[in-house]
Amino acid sequence: MTTYSSPEAGGTGGHPPDLGGYPLRWTEWLADRLREIGSPYAAFYHSGLETQIVPVEDDDLLDDYRSQWPVISDGPRPIRTVITDKSGKPLRSYDGPVDFHPALILAAGTSWWNWRSGLTEGCFFDFDYGHGGKALDDDGIARVDKWAQRLPYVLNATSKGGKGRHWLVRLADRLPAPTRRDHSFNCRRIKAKIDADLGFDIRKYVCSFGVIQYIWARKVEGRQ
Repeated sequence: MTTYSSPEAGGTGGHPPDLGGYPLRWTEWLADRLREIGSPYAAFYHSGLETQIVPVEDDDLLDDYRSQWPVISDGPRPIRTVITDKSGKPLRSYDGPVDFHPALILAAGTSWWNWRSGLTEGCFFDFDYGHGGKALDDDGIARVDKWAQRLPYVLNATSKGGKGRHWLVRLADRLPAPTRRDHSFNCRRIKAKIDADLGFDIRKYVCSFGVIQYIWARKVEGRQ
């Protein structure tokens, strides 16, 4: 892994020496975190996937870190590692350098769209727990678990909140997706496959699908 270090340690990155080197790419940072916690997603995630980094919004924490190290950028901000045009066509990569302290990262995830190769590698389905909208109660979540057992291509995991469910459908045969819109269309095709296999439309139960799946979160590292 390529790293850089602080000026005090002889590098040019501007980070304090006691925190060690930093990966140059956001995707490298996320891949390292997934391996550290033994995440089931570690085997699937790679730098070609559209990735989103979400910073914390805790002003006290931000002020604390600003006082400890020189800020390279204007401060932490949401990162999307691929820039697309209005049609969803990839324009360029935005995968680094890592220019704010990783301790300020709250969550990170991917849509499972391989924008570099133009392929849909998987699709995420989110089942919320709680009240209102499409949120499910305990019985509803139990049904989601039973449905997942009937679908051998579904990886069923607990959401970062601890009670919802995240389905990841991994494709043995990748689907062409030269644009983000194509990826969304492919996820609708995958949903249609699930509907056919279960014998009913899951739309009334699933909160969202084909969007970013947060596969790492700071407060629940052991659960993701």
